[in-house]
Formats: sequence, structure tokens, C-alpha cells
Amino acid sequence: MLDTSKSKNKIITIAFKTFAAKGYSAVTMRSLAEKCGMTVSSLYHYFSSKSDLYDQVLDYIYSENSKFWSTPIETKGKNWEEQLKSYIYNFCRIMHNQPDYTQLLKREQLHGNPQRMEKLANSILADEYLGFEKLIQKVNPNCEAHIYVMTILGMSLHYYETSKFRRHLPDYSLKLENPDLVAEQITNILIGGIAYQPPTIS
Repeated sequence: MLDTSKSKNKIITIAFKTFAAKGYSAVTMRSLAEKCGMTVSSLYHYFSSKSDLYDQVLDYIYSENSKFWSTPIETKGKNWEEQLKSYIYNFCRIMHNQPDYTQLLKREQLHGNPQRMEKLANSILADEYLGFEKLIQKVNPNCEAHIYVMTILGMSLHYYETSKFRRHLPDYSLKLENPDLVAEQITNILIGGIAYQPPTIS
């Protein structure tokens, strides 16, 4: 389990933001020690190496987000459309509420270190991926569920990756950052295409 000591949690929080902002390779234990207001030897008291610290950062991210995926997807709606929207909403809410998480995912994809990518996939994304794959296979047993899942997650992730750029586009407004609205619009595209008009409730 994650160490609950105040000092260690403080280090992990700072390291998370630093890895997200600069990338794994650009961060040193010395620079992290300075950010944390401690000596390098004190930092090594808590973590045996930068790799060990990074692993515990991933464990921290997982523990923070696992509550969103703890309930089976099939219980999150009366039909697959509602379950799909609920799933995408959860994913969008994480992206919206934790921009550092989005940034970390983006950096790791760009750098492509096999060991860290495997850790990221297994510790953070495995639950949400498997749950989503199960839903897609239920809706369309003949599809390549892997392609469907990654394309849909990619739509959601990319929307938040471009957040700083989108703010300068015409017709931008803060309501476009609302994860509920984003999930609804993405779901509408997936269900019926760009011409889809959701039924009105009388």
C-alpha cells in the first residue's frame, strides 16, 4: 500500500507534477529534492531510485482514479448507450480534473519507453480498458474491440490534450470544458454520427 506519511505523500505529489511538466528523462533526484525542500540523501531515504519514485507516482495516480472504475460498467445504465456515456464521462472527468495526468500520458506516449509504458498500461489503464472492451464486444461481437476502444479513448484524450490551443479558436467558451457536455457530444458522435440528433424528452 502507498505510504501515508505526510512527507512521502508530499514528495509524490510534487514528483507527479514535475514528471508531467518535464518528462521522466529531464527530471533528476537532485532537482526533485530542491523542489521538495530537502537534501538528496533525504529523498533517497524514501525512494531507492528515480525509477522507484516514478513507480510510486503511478501507484498514486491509480489510487486517485481507481474509484471511478470500481463499479462494473454494466451497472452504469439501462442500456449500452447509457453505459457508454457513463464510461466516457468518467474518463473525461479525470482528464478535466487532472491536467497533469493528461500531460503525463502524452509525454509517455511521445517518449515511448517500453518499461514505463508497460507500467502505465498495467497499473493505470488496465481496468478502464478491459471494462470498455467488454462493453464494445457486447454491442458488436464481430468488431476489433481493441481498435474501437483505443479510438474512442483517443478522441476523449486528444480533446483535453489540445485544451490550451482550443481556447484561442473562434466561438470558444468555458462551457466547452464541462466534462459532462464533452462526454455527451462524443457519445452522440459514436451513436449516430455527426448528423445525430438525440431524442427530445417530452
